[in-house]
Amino acid sequence: MTNKKKINRIIISGEKSDTIRQDTFTKSVGVWTNPLKRIVPTFYESYLKMLIPKDGKAFPILTYDVCFGAFILSEENKSFSLLKKNNLYRNKVSMPKLKMPKKEVFLFVGSFVISFLLFVLISKFGNNFKLPNFLARKNIVTITPTETPPSPTPTPNFKKEEVKIKILNGSGVKGKATEIKEILRKKGYVEILTDNADNFDYTVTEIQVKNDKKQLGEMMKNDLKDYITSPKITVLDDKEASDLVLIFAADFK
Repeated sequence: MTNKKKINRIIISGEKSDTIRQDTFTKSVGVWTNPLKRIVPTFYESYLKMLIPKDGKAFPILTYDVCFGAFILSEENKSFSLLKKNNLYRNKVSMPKLKMPKKEVFLFVGSFVISFLLFVLISKFGNNFKLPNFLARKNIVTITPTETPPSPTPTPNFKKEEVKIKILNGSGVKGKATEIKEILRKKGYVEILTDNADNFDYTVTEIQVKNDKKQLGEMMKNDLKDYITSPKITVLDDKEASDLVLIFAADFK
């Protein structure tokens, strides 16, 4: 038997990615998705602040996503260079010959190399390198974060914006799932899908959470304390794609 690699996540990008509904697209492809415009402010905000257009508008990340990725690569790998020889691949490997359109391949490779070298020059020479107006840099003010007091409770091994949550309608109330989804988004959760439960006869709201994220169940219970007082917390099968399943019942306010 051969081991098949499973796609864990798809990143949605491109100028037209704003027209795609994430929840509908996720259901269609059967794989969890993340819009690039939400990932960058969360994990790469410091790099984004380094590229502020002269007019003060937000950097068009969906238009220059490839260039931005090359810039991050050059910042995090200072020793990386396209001009260095890689000694790990001295032996020639025989590869199958493929007939490809020379013009299209040349244009693709050329545009990528030019974009990459542009961002390498930006990172190496900083303000000494003159940029086009739309990529002009502003002075960067470094803000030292204030130290937060240690929490008495154990630090969770996950982040709210990364956990996968599914909301199931177990009461039959139309539109309630969307309402709860917005409540959880305000609490900091990002990856949320909605659907109907196997029936609408649930009387007690149920929180199903995987064994390796038990603290997530208590966190969810606390975040919804204004809407539900005594939810039932059970173990979710490890084979499920979600980390937590919330089945709201008639007792959910």
